[in-house]
Amino acid sequence: MIKKILLNNQEHVLELTELSNDHVTINCEGQLYTFKIYSRNDKELILKDESGKLYTFTFSKDSIHYLAKEYQIKKISHYNQDDDFGPSQNTLASPLPGRVISIEVSEGETIMKGETIAVIEAMKMEHRIIANTSGRILKLYTRVGESISEGFIIGEIDEQRD
Repeated sequence: MIKKILLNNQEHVLELTELSNDHVTINCEGQLYTFKIYSRNDKELILKDESGKLYTFTFSKDSIHYLAKEYQIKKISHYNQDDDFGPSQNTLASPLPGRVISIEVSEGETIMKGETIAVIEAMKMEHRIIANTSGRILKLYTRVGESISEGFIIGEIDEQRD
């Protein structure tokens, strides 16, 4: 997933080269950075580098706070008009916190748009996570019984092109 963003009015190209629920690798202008995801929720992300140093980021609608500095962040809309900072069409993310009670697919399986991928129990109700595109399940990042947060990446789909 490649993003072109303005960070304090300076253009940057970021590529998430690897993403799971426990680590992330980012290519920023040719430099690779790998971090363990130490802690995260919808307002804060704490990353740990290979040396054990912690990096705490807090988020608001259009800015990131790091080391007591605020960085304004904005997508450059002409780069990819379908792109945004939320989950991509190829990423399955939980719309709410809950407990995974069922996974209906397996890695490598071909699925159709609208097919149930997983079922999450939240507030004593079952919520189905539905494929928003047809394709093949590349990776699943959760298992039955796991408690997940809102925005948790459940899996990725290799989109089927028409």
